Amino acid sequence: IDYSTLIQSRFSNINSIAVWGGEDNNPPIYGKIFVAIEPQPGTVITQTDKDTIVRDIIKPRSVVTTQVEFVEPETIYIGLNVNVDYDRTITSLTSARIASEVRTVINNYFDTSLNKLEKNFYYSSLSGLINNTTKSIFSNTMQVVAHKRLQYYAGSTNTFDINFNFNITEGSFKSTNFHTTISGVDYDVYISDTGGAAGTLVVKKVSDDSILITNIGTISYTAGTINIPSILINSLSGNVSYIRFYANPTGNSPNIYAAGVTRQQAASTSAIFPEISRNTVISLDTSSENLAANIPVGITVTATPNG
Repeated sequence: IDYSTLIQSRFSNINSIAVWGGEDNNPPIYGKIFVAIEPQPGTVITQTDKDTIVRDIIKPRSVVTTQVEFVEPETIYIGLNVNVDYDRTITSLTSARIASEVRTVINNYFDTSLNKLEKNFYYSSLSGLINNTTKSIFSNTMQVVAHKRLQYYAGSTNTFDINFNFNITEGSFKSTNFHTTISGVDYDVYISDTGGAAGTLVVKKVSDDSILITNIGTISYTAGTINIPSILINSLSGNVSYIRFYANPTGNSPNIYAAGVTRQQAASTSAIFPEISRNTVISLDTSSENLAANIPVGITVTATPNG
């Protein structure tokens, strides 16, 4: 049964939707149907809407004992450092103008091909669009930096389980800055990986990068998963609302897939939750630089003349 089409035909404020059986989860949860709905900007899916979906659309077409669970969409933000080479002998455009037009192409790609549930980022597709921005561009390179934004509990210990769903480059994982207390002393710190097979995460002091905690969690570079069992966060640096975790995918032309991405957990207890799949949106990182928080600018474009 195509529940997605049935639901979208009833509600006009849905931007994208994913519906799947619990057998697709990790671990599988049989007897459940999961629904992730991304509403149109400026709108919400109310509890009344959800009740209507269950009562009028799903329940009449499913087994009586089937349970329905709504899952909030989550976002992987993609930052890009783009360099384009162009032949200045065949164009009157300045480097700044070419860089501006490339930015427009990038924004259009995310607006038309991503920003919806279950839409994948394909490096080669975006690279080809960039090369076609003007006839003068003959090559480009892109560094891809991904991050997730998680809620946290201020003044409490937090648990984070994160899945990027791509192979992570060793030494690229880091968090934004936050305040914590260690042995009665307050510090401004961040979390990073040490590289190597052990996949150890450490807590470093912002002021000099010295290690304050030698093992705060683990990272699997091949699975793209991170586990931080317990970290005290008093507050975040830089006047931001979410803690961010950054990681670079491996390879020179990485794709990033939304299908199969699982729900990250942020909690002050060690309870185990089933991982939810197919509820991820890939969006462009449009952040401005925030030095206090250790947030880099989301997108940079450099146009280099040749010829």
